[in-house]
Amino acid sequence: MERKVIAYYCSGHGYGHATRVSAFTSHLLELGARFEVHIVSSAPTHIFSDCLKASEHCHYRYAEIDPVVVQPLAYRVDRDKSIRVLERFLSQRDAKIAQELEWLGKIGACCVLSDSAFLACAAANAASLPCALVTNFTFDSVYSYLGTQFIDESPSSESSSHDNSHAAAASELPPDVPIPESVLAPLVDQIVKDYRCADLLLRLPGAIPLPSFSTSHPLPAPNWVDLNTCRFKPQVTNALLQPAETLPLYPSIPFPNGRPKPLSRQIRQAPLLVRHPTPDMDRTQLLDYIGVPQSLHAHKVLIVSFGGQVIKRPTGTRTPSRTASPNYSPPGSTINLQNPTPLSRPRHHRHTSSVASVASLTASNVANDPEQLHAALASPTRIATPSHIYVPGAPPASNPSSPMLPTARSNSTGPVFASFFTPPTPGTELSGPPAPGAFVEIKPHKDIYLTVPHSLPTPDDSAESSPIEDDLDMPQLIPDGWIAIVCGVSKNWGEEDLPERFFVAPKDVYMPDVTAMGDVLLGKLGYGTCAECVDSCTPFVYVPRALFVEEHGLRMLMETAGTGVELPRERYEAGDWASAIEEAWALGAEKKIARRLLGARGDARRRRQGEEMAREFETWLNLWTQPHH
Repeated sequence: MERKVIAYYCSGHGYGHATRVSAFTSHLLELGARFEVHIVSSAPTHIFSDCLKASEHCHYRYAEIDPVVVQPLAYRVDRDKSIRVLERFLSQRDAKIAQELEWLGKIGACCVLSDSAFLACAAANAASLPCALVTNFTFDSVYSYLGTQFIDESPSSESSSHDNSHAAAASELPPDVPIPESVLAPLVDQIVKDYRCADLLLRLPGAIPLPSFSTSHPLPAPNWVDLNTCRFKPQVTNALLQPAETLPLYPSIPFPNGRPKPLSRQIRQAPLLVRHPTPDMDRTQLLDYIGVPQSLHAHKVLIVSFGGQVIKRPTGTRTPSRTASPNYSPPGSTINLQNPTPLSRPRHHRHTSSVASVASLTASNVANDPEQLHAALASPTRIATPSHIYVPGAPPASNPSSPMLPTARSNSTGPVFASFFTPPTPGTELSGPPAPGAFVEIKPHKDIYLTVPHSLPTPDDSAESSPIEDDLDMPQLIPDGWIAIVCGVSKNWGEEDLPERFFVAPKDVYMPDVTAMGDVLLGKLGYGTCAECVDSCTPFVYVPRALFVEEHGLRMLMETAGTGVELPRERYEAGDWASAIEEAWALGAEKKIARRLLGARGDARRRRQGEEMAREFETWLNLWTQPHH
């Protein structure tokens, strides 16, 4: 039987899209000799390695198929630049659809799948092909929410201005100004029209309203959220908890050639699409591979991951920070672990070295010299200084145990932070907006090390309280009896001055293995992280991002199917993590222990759900492709 050719468009906006596209593609290919799948995305090809390596009938094509939301710093959205990028992308819409129309005909596609890419839906309709959306949100809601009246004032931008490097970085942040509805409406309307061309919605867990399918909650998206609580309004939450199949729908959009559609539009609830950990993954082997001394293997493990993993391709080298274990090999790894070369962890000089000061890059001196910019971003930097830890994808976090930082009692204004390791969208350092569809990579915003103004306590400073009382008042990164493993760090980053009991995961480590091994995960709400935490029953401490409307659905997912504890960003940046970690473990320990005992049987249950989803999609597609009389 001839294979059906599927074009699977994947948004390049984040890694959650890529991981679930890989998962569903694998389920389709496991049905037997039925499908040929072409993945189309601006995400790098290596992100889809799970399915590309598994079958010769899975292919990859690079294409810029969606715009990006511009993030100059972690948690922050540049609303104005995001809209300019969207306007530029939509100005090329007709040309892009024509290009996709030609390509769909060339490969003989019989159907289009789309993970959030609205252009794919319009291209499918232009080609008179059925289209299925596989997602938990759509970008019409994301862009519509840029009109919210909530003003996102980052705590780090409110820090004391007496630190010159921080003040300079903070001054570069644009003010957070809502986009007028008069500007948003015509742009968002075009996105809605493109999504309306989709015929089937496979709604993933963690969903928010999808206004191009259901009439239940129309745009604008700010109307869904209570500004006082920063939560969905009760009527929105209640509707999302109803079966997807019961929602009222907009009618189908006809094909341009007039051929009738054999089926009306449908919404079906989909299971969790998630990557699974390695079946024979062993905790001890993985900790050895990461470089954790065996004396600490009995400690509980905090995984720190803000989505930075496998994002920035390493361009430099340094001495690896671990001794590779011959017993653990990440899926798809090309490392020779049969005869590993002994490697050594560099010495850590904690709390003794002064903090280096490196001149910052400015738009004026790099805008016209891409090679200079690339070289600067590729130069080795550090994940920690004596006073701060810089987690990829997140703002700097204070190390409260550092003698270079004043105590909570000696400085009422709180710690001062530099804008150091935060994820600008490509192009935000340059004069113009980023290219539409450019894949968002985590890169250093500035090569600045923070010089922290500090006054070390004197005997007079501590006269009011005992040392024990001071210790009780001090913020704490991780609880006693825990270690922390930081993910997403490029291997050209030095690890000097890491806090005690902090370790860096190798760049090639398989995140589902790490998440399953961890006792608690600290990060931001994203589909991939949430799905892997729910699947492995790993309690999740999350730092909220106010302008990301899709987070509301993911928060509901963690509340109903997982264990989630919110850590306000000011506490994250102050290094005050420990109490939230302990709370998450107390809430989720029983489920986590039970899931570990379940082991591979739990993975098999998820796989069966994914296989059933693939079979249901095949049944739906057969109704479109079979001869009609």
